[in-house]
Amino acid sequence: MLNVMERIISRAKQDDSALYRLHPELRDRIHLISMTSGEQPADQALDFRSASSTYAGHVWVHKAIKVIDNNISALPIRVLDRSGDERTSHPLTMLFSHVNETMSPPILWGQWVTDMMLGGESGLEFVRGSRGGSVEVWPRQPSQITVVTDADRKRYFGVAEYKIKVDATDKGFVVPREEFVHFKFYNPLNPWRGLAPINAVRMGIVIDTLAQAWSRMFFANSARPDYALIAPQGITPSEREDMEAKLASKFGGVGGSHKPIILEDGITDIKTFSYAPKDMEWINQRELARDEIGAIFGVPDEIMGYGKDTYENLGKAMTLLWTLTLVPLLGFRDWTLTKHFQQIGQLRPDERLATDTSNVKELQEDLTEKLTQGKQFFEMGYTPDQINERLGLGMEPSPVSALPFAGRPVPGQFGAPGQDSTPARAMWRQVTKAAVPEYGSAEHVARLKEVEDRQEPHVVNMRKELKKQLQRQQIDVGRSLRDGKQLGRGKNIDDDKLKLTVAEFFNVSGEAKKFIEAFRAIITAMFQASGDAEFAGTGAEGSFDIEQSGVQAAIDKVLKEMAQKVNDTTYTELVDLFQEAEAAGESIPEMMERLSSYFEGRKSDASTERIARTTMTGADNSAALEAYGQSGVVSETTWLSALSDTTRDAHRDAHGQTRKLGESFDVGGESLRFPGDPTGSAGNIINCVCTVQPQVE
Repeated sequence: MLNVMERIISRAKQDDSALYRLHPELRDRIHLISMTSGEQPADQALDFRSASSTYAGHVWVHKAIKVIDNNISALPIRVLDRSGDERTSHPLTMLFSHVNETMSPPILWGQWVTDMMLGGESGLEFVRGSRGGSVEVWPRQPSQITVVTDADRKRYFGVAEYKIKVDATDKGFVVPREEFVHFKFYNPLNPWRGLAPINAVRMGIVIDTLAQAWSRMFFANSARPDYALIAPQGITPSEREDMEAKLASKFGGVGGSHKPIILEDGITDIKTFSYAPKDMEWINQRELARDEIGAIFGVPDEIMGYGKDTYENLGKAMTLLWTLTLVPLLGFRDWTLTKHFQQIGQLRPDERLATDTSNVKELQEDLTEKLTQGKQFFEMGYTPDQINERLGLGMEPSPVSALPFAGRPVPGQFGAPGQDSTPARAMWRQVTKAAVPEYGSAEHVARLKEVEDRQEPHVVNMRKELKKQLQRQQIDVGRSLRDGKQLGRGKNIDDDKLKLTVAEFFNVSGEAKKFIEAFRAIITAMFQASGDAEFAGTGAEGSFDIEQSGVQAAIDKVLKEMAQKVNDTTYTELVDLFQEAEAAGESIPEMMERLSSYFEGRKSDASTERIARTTMTGADNSAALEAYGQSGVVSETTWLSALSDTTRDAHRDAHGQTRKLGESFDVGGESLRFPGDPTGSAGNIINCVCTVQPQVE
């Protein structure tokens, strides 16, 4: 449907138009912009249709958006579980590989990219099947979407439903929230609608369009006359016309270029003209507009086509494009879709949607630096498997399980694991039963380093999961606070009543169960890594069996203690937080700010590192004791203290303390089965990184 200005121009250009009969010179005019007295140029970039026209006719806008479209639209979307494994048979995996009968997924996502860049928002309508699941996906442009706000939840930007009107002839239809995903970039002017990136360069595009019009007229007039002929005595009009005709016929056009002009008939001089600097300013203006457009869409100039197009620069530019522009955009899309399908029950809390970027070469890790580090670790005596785990190289386990390091044997030497010679095995056991390393000695440092490297990847994984779980808790508590309306402005200052209210917001028992489910795989992996390493270190035949009931019970104990303690702490701190807020008479929005600040601290690197490190110390040492018991050759264990300025005096004093296998250590007057024992007091286990050493019979 034409807008008002387009209709006026269309009518004016008709052959029988009175306007063009009176002013034929207007036929070649191009309408660029409309202005009235006292007004700034019309803000056309906020209008999706105007932005679409710009996309269709402006070279740099079109190029930038097509670069983004071409790179991400064909990437498939997968459903992943908590461990990152793909759920190939999941209904949503099938849905996003066949979106509807008339579109392929690349076309759908290409339209999504274009709509987001031009309109700042885009919609996807998910058509439900007879069994309740989504069976088709249809894109909806920003101009087709009307957001119907929820009057009861307007203060929280609630949405009641969406109205879709495909075109001017369509009466429109209503789509419930459960069947619609509204993607939008944040708009400070309207929280229900998006703000397009193109809006930030709307004036630059207008000026560039004006510069193009100027250049068109500039060159249509041959830029300016090339020279002037000077006749001091003057010439008659007929002589002037005759001279112009001769010059045009003999020296005009390509064939007459650079031919000498013979002056005659009273012509005494010739003056050549050059372009004034102001006549060439439009070139600089066009370059500035081009740079602004590439910057706002996040496309480096080498990829836009006007940078230093060497191979090396292009490769770096592609990496920059993926890192700073495409990956965040895909993350925004995936997170929005995941949240929607989790809320309507088509994804479990431990499932997520993620774009498969495994074939994007710019995102593949350059292993050169890591391999250099690995070589250095190898020369220091670390095993290939330790190096693989520490650096995250993703290699298959090495057939060589150990190298000479900290008293550990090479397979095939001294009856190490893998050799059946009984005398040699006895020699191996004798070698492994070394004296307790002196505090701070090289052997002591090496043992602690070995354990730290073993724990590190599992600490990292636990920290990531902790942040996810704490983020979930923040959202759940915030939602309960808003919806429940039981708190706010000092309505609930009775301690017992407030504790019950907080217990409704944050059910410690329920949260502990969620933590046990979320962290079981991570802690089990720590048990497996520690059990395998420590069993092999004893020189016993066989291997560590993680399925034994005793090991499973030990895993359960670490899980339950960790889950209970972490969530008990959160509950206690939430009670204190809401008590302070109620006493101050804060409103719910003010409480939400206080809640957000609390969880930001709870999710901080320092906080999650403390919880994860403490948990993995306990899991590592608990698994080590289980491995020693399975080996049948370990009779005693020795406490090895950590080497740190923050190591507790009681833990430093416990260094070298030896107990029979299964007996507890006396640490600061408290009985601990091993360093990091989850049943120990917080003051005795938090941030503990001590370890144990076996004494082989």
